[in-house]
Amino acid sequence: MGPSWDWLHVDIYRIFYLAAVFCLTYVLLKVIQLCRRRQQLLKALDCFPGPPRHWLYGHAHELQDQELNKIISWAEKYPCAHSVWFGGFLGFLNIYHPEYAKAVYSRGDPKADDFYRFFVPWTGKGLIVLHGPKWFQHRRLLTPAFHNDILKSYVSLMADSTKVMLEKWEKWTTKDKSLDIFDDVGLMALDSMLKCTFSYQSNCQNSENTFLKAIRQLTSMVQERMRTFLYHNDLIYWFSPHGRRFRNACRIVHRHTKKVIKERKEWLKDERELEKIQKKRHLDFLDILLCAKDENGEGLPDEDLRAEVDTFMFAGHDTTATGISWLLYCMALYPEHQQRCREEIKEILGDRETIQWNDLSNMPYTTMCIKESLRLYPPVPQVYRQLNQPVTFFDGRTLPEGSLVSLHIYALHRNPAVWKDPEVFDPLRFSQDNLSDQHSFAFMPFAAGPRNCIGQQFSMVELKVALALTLLRFELSPDLTTPPTEVTELILRSRTGIHLHLKKLSYSLSSTLQRQLMVVVCLACVVLKAIQLYWRRQKLLKIFKSFPGPPTHWLYGHLQKHLIHLLYHFTLIIYFSSLLNSTDPKSLRIYSFLVPWIGQGLLILHGPKWFQRRRLLTPGFHYDILKSYVTMMADSVRVMLDKWEQLITLDNSVELFEHVSLMTLDSIMKSAFSYQSNCQTDSDNLYTQTVMDLSLMVYLRIQTPLHHNHLVYWLSSQGRRFRKACRLAHHHTDKVIRERKEFLKDERQLEKIQRRRHLDFLDILLSAKDENRAGFSDEDLRAEVDTFMFAGHDTTASGISWLLYCLALHPEHQERCREEIKEILGDRDTVQWDDLGKMTYTTMCIKETLRLYPPITVVARELGAPVTFADGRTLPKGSLVSLNIYGLHRNPTVWHDPEVFDPLRFSPENSAGRHSYAFLPFAAGPRNCIGQQFAMNEMKVALALTLLRFELSPDPAKPPIKIPQIVLRSKNGIHLHLKKLQ
Repeated sequence: MGPSWDWLHVDIYRIFYLAAVFCLTYVLLKVIQLCRRRQQLLKALDCFPGPPRHWLYGHAHELQDQELNKIISWAEKYPCAHSVWFGGFLGFLNIYHPEYAKAVYSRGDPKADDFYRFFVPWTGKGLIVLHGPKWFQHRRLLTPAFHNDILKSYVSLMADSTKVMLEKWEKWTTKDKSLDIFDDVGLMALDSMLKCTFSYQSNCQNSENTFLKAIRQLTSMVQERMRTFLYHNDLIYWFSPHGRRFRNACRIVHRHTKKVIKERKEWLKDERELEKIQKKRHLDFLDILLCAKDENGEGLPDEDLRAEVDTFMFAGHDTTATGISWLLYCMALYPEHQQRCREEIKEILGDRETIQWNDLSNMPYTTMCIKESLRLYPPVPQVYRQLNQPVTFFDGRTLPEGSLVSLHIYALHRNPAVWKDPEVFDPLRFSQDNLSDQHSFAFMPFAAGPRNCIGQQFSMVELKVALALTLLRFELSPDLTTPPTEVTELILRSRTGIHLHLKKLSYSLSSTLQRQLMVVVCLACVVLKAIQLYWRRQKLLKIFKSFPGPPTHWLYGHLQKHLIHLLYHFTLIIYFSSLLNSTDPKSLRIYSFLVPWIGQGLLILHGPKWFQRRRLLTPGFHYDILKSYVTMMADSVRVMLDKWEQLITLDNSVELFEHVSLMTLDSIMKSAFSYQSNCQTDSDNLYTQTVMDLSLMVYLRIQTPLHHNHLVYWLSSQGRRFRKACRLAHHHTDKVIRERKEFLKDERQLEKIQRRRHLDFLDILLSAKDENRAGFSDEDLRAEVDTFMFAGHDTTASGISWLLYCLALHPEHQERCREEIKEILGDRDTVQWDDLGKMTYTTMCIKETLRLYPPITVVARELGAPVTFADGRTLPKGSLVSLNIYGLHRNPTVWHDPEVFDPLRFSPENSAGRHSYAFLPFAAGPRNCIGQQFAMNEMKVALALTLLRFELSPDPAKPPIKIPQIVLRSKNGIHLHLKKLQ
């Protein structure tokens, strides 16, 4: 008889029995766990009513179709927030109000693991998924990859990728057929990102790309898994057909990622290439990952490396591609905004066919259109957080620790309680005038708070580049037969694609014609003026025969030696008082270049009108007025010093000039214009940069004889940029005047001002009346405000910056000033009016700085009458004369050891025998600087408070390079090391 197998049947039965018991026990425990969680969530969300839900599916079925419309309708019914359930056991709070967003997203709560763990098989544990110390470590490690100096180098690469896409579109466009742009934009964004952040030439736009298709599938599948409660279980999901497709797509993406990393690692094995990278001031994204070391000197593990690359591969191109696609759709839908953007871009680029880094900040209207597009179509419409501590909202309702919160950005951006007419495309919502009324958490296309999008500036740069080059090449219009259908697949896509008609713009001959016209105009000017200039030259040679100077080139004069003065001006540099004792007007030719910017203000005027205006404005600088300004100046200085405290490090110096310029602008706005600008804390402030650009452009125009002709200049690309900058400056000025006028419409406020003994600068202008009882015209009003805006803040900023540099360079004088200030102030930590007159040594240091570094290096006059100098030589009426203050202050026949910093030159005993016209930082005579006492006071206040807070020392690696751009600046900035004093 053979062996019996009955025991085997019994054992198999027992195994199946035990397995069934185990599974049933697991299911029972899971059900109990889910029920307990359901009860906790019901209790947590009890005070947040929401739409009715199915007991098993929750709201998942309702959100299958028309999800975004459904969310918007719920948002209108339930103010601020409501509960949403995916299945019967996963509920979260859906928020769409700025105050609710602020309560949660101003904190550092981690991403919701219930949703973001679905990313891990795809992107690994990268920056999107991480939280806690490891997230902070990675965030800090990667932030330098998005530094402005890095982004600056990306612009040309982005432009190249965009041009490849546009050339493809040129081949495909037909009159009657529209083009679905979404895939092409996705390939362009991928190509651009690989070039920029990974230094990888993919050529993906010209070949079939499985990576992009895989990314599209993965985002769709992750979104579907979130909505399908059964798929939340990993075991069920991986055995499902959906899970198998997800793994296949992940393999395709990971294969692409590994290829990029592998090729970069191979490249870095070349020691010369590695040395080049290590010498870079700023490393790009992949370089940072590959060169990163922990505290033990170990590099990033391969798993972390691939996770960050996969994360940025997805987040760095897919979101940007979505943003660009919807932006082009908006432009097509609203041709009036499209045309206005095109005109702005053309004006900025001029004759150029591509875009540069400096152009990006000069696109205010284009930027507003981009932001409005991101408001209506945010690339990531929804983000999730899991609370790591309870939160209480502004209406008193609370959520406990562990609760899930979803910020529905799409619903927030279309919330009628937050945005007026939210469905209307209106770029002016983002104008400077309207931004002041906007809640800081009302617009969140890149989320907000500590966990905001690290690459938002990268994305904005690419949006601007892509839009600019597209609008220069094509006119866009929508395909009304195939409108887009918005659908959320993690990213806001269109189920039907985004179909646009593209009309190739005729090659603009404007730039060619413009160049030809400029040549014709220049030749005509040469022909018409040749004889006139020749006779003028002969006349001037005769006049200046008794004033020998350095040899001149027959055409360039002294320009090749970088002098400011031009040959056919035959400007004379003098060091005597004969000229300044008169009221001769400023040199009309040179100062006329300022007129489009500052108008016919005090700086330009001459004759009776100048005298009338000077007499009218002088009370604005009365001692009683200046006395009231000291506290305002001190407040502005403290804001700047607080910023410096946050910036200082042991090894890195701080570049002062821009901060000082913002401080002086803030100070003058508060004191002379009673206007709270917040320009020191507003990172988007363009006015200071605009003033610097205008100064440089006027300086360059003075040095370019051809540009002295107004017609030639206005037709040139530099002239167009100058007009553009003037408009930005005038916009700022008009805003200041307009708000002050609105304020004065209140009769009570007007009465208060009229009762003052002394009015401030702007009040004087607004209250002024001529003999016919007529006030200032709007043109005259803006001219004086623009003049004082420029002259009142930019020159003072130059003086303060060079003053701090001098004291950093000479620590013994710095310490003596500090001791004097401490002795005067005693226990006080601020400066008062009475203190200023007691700062004798500090005042001497300020004057010595102004001698070595006068803010205005040269002033010019046109003689209104003949002048005879002390040595008997003469100049006839109409001659142009330049006072070189910089040269005067360093003249060894006037000053002993003129290059030495010696404040005691200005002690009473040393000043007694000095020529009264040897020291002229504010010019002299009847046309001297009207605001010199204002400037001196501000310099004293700024220096005193700075020396009480910091010890200054120079950065020997970055010595300043002086350059006179109307105001004396440093070409490379003024870099100082700041050491916080106890």
